[in-house]
Amino acid sequence: MEEKPKKNIFYTVIRVILPPIIYFLIQYGVIFAAMAFWAWQAKSLSGTDYAGYGSAGALAKHMVYSSYLTYALAAAVVCALIMSLTMEKDEKTRTWHYVREEVRAKYLYIVLMLGGASIAGNMILIRLGVTEASESFQEVQELLSGGSPYMILLSVGIIVPICEEIIYRGLVYVRLRDVMRPAWAMIISALMFAIAHGNLPQGIFAFGLGLLLAFSYERYGTLAAPCLGHISANILSSTGSLMADDPMPGFAISVAAAVIAMAAGVIIIMKRVRGGVISPKSAEIGDGI
Repeated sequence: MEEKPKKNIFYTVIRVILPPIIYFLIQYGVIFAAMAFWAWQAKSLSGTDYAGYGSAGALAKHMVYSSYLTYALAAAVVCALIMSLTMEKDEKTRTWHYVREEVRAKYLYIVLMLGGASIAGNMILIRLGVTEASESFQEVQELLSGGSPYMILLSVGIIVPICEEIIYRGLVYVRLRDVMRPAWAMIISALMFAIAHGNLPQGIFAFGLGLLLAFSYERYGTLAAPCLGHISANILSSTGSLMADDPMPGFAISVAAAVIAMAAGVIIIMKRVRGGVISPKSAEIGDGI
């Protein structure tokens, strides 16, 4: 196993938390700029009721929230570009690197694992009433469902997951892995990923998802693996939502099938995909977990 370099803990903490903070600032910067633009536009409207919203601020908020996915997509694209350059710079200075296998066909195992986890997780959380009890979760869902199916697929289904993988696996997880064992890096990065979602239902779901995504990155040795897994999970999560109200025993059978699919994916990946890591100093390939 590769030897972890000793680094100042304050320096490590800053390097780990900085990428999510930058993403947060870019997101809110885009929203703030859009609000300012629409408030400025509202000033030019004739009359005093601002199209029935009462104030320029209220009209601007409506305009931004009604097109929220567009702004979320823009923020994700900008952040993904910035973080990709940062990740490339990290790779040049790292003392170890992943051994990447040619595993195109084996990417199907990721869809099996993350798809099963996504469907089962959504079904259980909805059935337990966790999602319904969370007002913040309902607000987020309303924002994320306020666009055309194509925009939802492009933003929530593809671009945002890729951006989040660059941040939470490509930077946060790997920077943690620089200074600690992979298992701890997986747990901490998954916890940060969960907290970033800002509400209990998504936090619970994101923690489990984050563990599996980091696991897939560790095994495959390429960011394409967790990106595909995250995209699969986000797209298939709606399937779990649709089946959550199925009566017994149909509900139990569906959850069991999804859990079995997830477990099968994990087992197959552990047995058939072993990228490992290599340190230039020792030139020894070691299994991460």
